[in-house]
Amino acid sequence: MLFADQIIHKVDERDTLFGLSLLYNTSVDDIRRANGLESEIIKKGEELVIPLPDSTVEVSRSENKAEIHTYRVKNGDTLSEIALKLGVEQKQIEQLNHLSDQNVRIGQVLSIPGKAAGGDRYSVQSGDTLSRISLLFDISQEQLRQINNLENDSLRVGQSLLVAPLRPQVHLVEKGDNLWDIAAAYDLAIEDISKWNNINGSSIYPGQELKLYSRTVENFEFGASAPSVLMASYREKTPAEPLEEYSHYREEKSSQPTRNYSESRLDDPVLNYRQARDILEALDRSIESEPGLGNQLSGYTIVIDPGHGGLDPGAIVASVNGNGETVYVVEDEYAYDISLRTYRLLKLYGADVTLTIISPNHQIRSSENPSDTFVNMKNEVYNMASLNRKNDDSSWPVGSSEGLRKRVEIAENAFRGADRNKTLYISIHADNSPDLGQGTIVLYSSENEANLDKSQELAESLIPYLGASSSTGRQNLAVLRDNPAYAEVLIEIRNLYYPGNSWAIRYDKLREQDAEFITRGLINYAEGR
Repeated sequence: MLFADQIIHKVDERDTLFGLSLLYNTSVDDIRRANGLESEIIKKGEELVIPLPDSTVEVSRSENKAEIHTYRVKNGDTLSEIALKLGVEQKQIEQLNHLSDQNVRIGQVLSIPGKAAGGDRYSVQSGDTLSRISLLFDISQEQLRQINNLENDSLRVGQSLLVAPLRPQVHLVEKGDNLWDIAAAYDLAIEDISKWNNINGSSIYPGQELKLYSRTVENFEFGASAPSVLMASYREKTPAEPLEEYSHYREEKSSQPTRNYSESRLDDPVLNYRQARDILEALDRSIESEPGLGNQLSGYTIVIDPGHGGLDPGAIVASVNGNGETVYVVEDEYAYDISLRTYRLLKLYGADVTLTIISPNHQIRSSENPSDTFVNMKNEVYNMASLNRKNDDSSWPVGSSEGLRKRVEIAENAFRGADRNKTLYISIHADNSPDLGQGTIVLYSSENEANLDKSQELAESLIPYLGASSSTGRQNLAVLRDNPAYAEVLIEIRNLYYPGNSWAIRYDKLREQDAEFITRGLINYAEGR
């Protein structure tokens, strides 16, 4: 396929080929061909050629493509009259069109300086210079260097340049602001904002001016309003009436107050199971009322295993809110929320889905105030009636070999009668490990080499959709090793050791995005078989 235009994209940590194909309105296959990629795995810092089909190259404005203004000289026109009529300086027209004098001829097409809209891009053509692009879009060279983070004036053909800023130069902090919200609104990394403003930790205060670029310039021009929310939450996306988040009861505390704090409802596993089933069945009815998203996973039976739960909260990690106060993130509460979101999406793509553990008091939960973290509530039960008959500690989920075996038993029950070649087991966690990187890790293991290869294939199919810093690894995990699925993996969706991740997981829009990434990776696996 021939492309009339292309741009260069530097891969960021959370980039995927799928995400880039959506961003630039092209296809994953075209990006792979343009870069000679044998797989969909990309690395942070890598520069990719993004091919744009002919349909994106137009004189008129198209999405995110800067319009080049032109004027065709008519009988009787003079250069001064053209400049006056179009509201630009005559000198600019002369410079932009390399005119040695003021004479113009009938039919001559002149390039006219014109402001671009926020976020518009221009693909560098042969012969372009920074000064010419500056004239073409009526933006200073200094601002062009700033918004494109250019170290010098060297340009290359095909390079994609912003010709109007996406965001203002500074953000004035208001009451209630926090670094994560600001970073999400302007599509920036918290680490960059902190570095540009010499912020240690995450404390900011009302009235503070935060720089939104690595350097500032005089006479910064920004004509658009700041972007608001970049991602849709589950409640914004679903066409159905959103379910009540809580049923039966709520936690006593609105937020996890200390690392060791917990609340519990461990009196009657049978009651907890009935309450949890009521909540799950209400979610199922809500999903059934939504239009399907596709049938790519039709025929698949997938078990989603929310990490930890019951007596086992998993990691409990200290983080900091926008006021510099310590808050605590409880792994199992957030892993369960991502699992519920994934459960919904997989069903909307046609899969038969089972959860290994379920909660008796809440559905998918939003995070209106991320400073209020989910409380360590010990109340989850195994999603199987026969495992909830004894009223003792053995009935409650726990991370022992016996407890993990019960999750496998639920999978065995879910896979009974299913096409074994289409049975998958996905365990969702959020690690707290200083020895590992920030990216998502997909782990696999099995009792024999044949199953190991199948699980490794599943893990590698997920990686392109989990971000450029994601990776796979083999680890001897009981819940995977003894599993009856055709392929099984454990996903450490975020490493909570890193402050950026312990911030991110507290935001429902980002948890929804995590669920979407997992779902898209599973679709990639199914379509590739």
